[in-house]
Amino acid sequence: SFEQSVFDRYRAHVRKYLLRNLNLDMLETINTIFSRNLHLTDAAKDLYIHRNTLVYRIDKIKNLIGLDIREFNEKTRFWSSFSFFIFLH
Repeated sequence: SFEQSVFDRYRAHVRKYLLRNLNLDMLETINTIFSRNLHLTDAAKDLYIHRNTLVYRIDKIKNLIGLDIREFNEKTRFWSSFSFFIFLH
């Protein structure tokens, strides 16, 4: 069906894009940040890293994917794609 075709193309695009641009540490970092509702101090503790290291990773993610997950609109766009990516695995 048309809907399935669109879904399959979108799924392939998201998977390819995220896997090409983000390594497993970055994906874990993103997941932890969102699970802590963007409370960076708590996320850093969960990841056993310094908060400044976490800020550095966020900046690196921003440079790789072109979205700043600290900004509401970009966070929303990214989270919908990231959630879809997690759903695929």
